[in-house]
Amino acid sequence: MEQLVQRLYDQLKRECSDEDAQLTVCNLLLSKVSQATDVSKLHAGGLAEMQACTAIGLKWNRQRIHGADAVNAHGEGVEIKTYKRVQGGNSMSINYAFPARKKGESDEVYRTRVVNYFLTSPKFTGGHYWVAFNQEKTEVYRWNYADTMTVATLVNDYLKRNPTSKSINFGGTLCKQCHRCHKVDAITKLYLPKEASHKRCSSLKE
Repeated sequence: MEQLVQRLYDQLKRECSDEDAQLTVCNLLLSKVSQATDVSKLHAGGLAEMQACTAIGLKWNRQRIHGADAVNAHGEGVEIKTYKRVQGGNSMSINYAFPARKKGESDEVYRTRVVNYFLTSPKFTGGHYWVAFNQEKTEVYRWNYADTMTVATLVNDYLKRNPTSKSINFGGTLCKQCHRCHKVDAITKLYLPKEASHKRCSSLKE
């Protein structure tokens, strides 16, 4: 097996000198090999993040699990959430976990601390990118961008309504016509790859 791996790796190096390109090939191979296995079981999110950065033009944080997922052209940390349609459903999820609540902390004090985290953490200074993929997470369909203030304001409003919540989900139902989440499009700016076919939706002004 090791000899086979070495031969395949040698061929990959000959045909793809760039590490990102090599990882993209490996990602595509996983989707082809995984016939009896859910391919999502094989991903920790890193390969999808890498592809998202390539599509958007960000520098991927490939060496550390903690901290910002990537940095933008100004060196600011950005958060990347990758998602696909919920299996067997017509919705999508963009989940953020809140910092743990301290013992005896009041709702107002906790909300203020959580909102301040989203406003000031170096992980979010460059904003948030929510990136839609196909079911195998091998192709970027589109991405939405939300700035730091937008996300912090939404978190603040949500915790006012749900003071004991431990997380927030910005996702929702997908439109049957354009296959996007109108809730997400309403609070963010939508971007599509140059080669993407932009499906216009009569129920949403664009």
